[in-house]
Amino acid sequence: MGRSTPVDRIEAAQRAESSLRQAIREGHELLADMRQLLREAREVRDTLTPPAVWERVNAEIAGRVGQIAEQVDAEMAASVRHVSEEFDRLAMVLLGEDQPGTEPLADTALRYRRRLAELEGGPAKPATIKLADGSGL
Repeated sequence: MGRSTPVDRIEAAQRAESSLRQAIREGHELLADMRQLLREAREVRDTLTPPAVWERVNAEIAGRVGQIAEQVDAEMAASVRHVSEEFDRLAMVLLGEDQPGTEPLADTALRYRRRLAELEGGPAKPATIKLADGSGL
C-alpha cells in the first residue's frame, strides 16, 4: 500500500475512537461489577463477625476511655494542688511567714506608701482596693 491520505487517517482515527469508547464502556461495566462484589463481600464479612467480637471491641474501647479519664482526672488534681500551693506560698510571703523574722510584705508595702506620701508632702492615704463596681475595700 502507498501513502495514507487524510481521509484514511480520519477513518483510522474514527475506528480507534470507536474501539476506545467500547473499551471504556466495558471498563465501566467491570467497575460496577467489582463494586457490587465488594458490597457483597462486606455484607458477608459483617454477618460472619460474631457478636462476641463486637462486645470485646466495645469493652476494650470503654476500658481505654476509662483509663484516659483517670489520667486526666489525676493530672487535673495535681494541677489544682500545684496552683493551691503557689497561692499558699504567696500568702505566706504577704504575711511574712515565709522567712521568720522578716516584715510581712503587706506591712512593707504600707510603710513605703506612707513614706512616699510624706516625701510628696501630703498625708498618707489609706490603702484601698478598687473593685470592678467602683467601690473600695
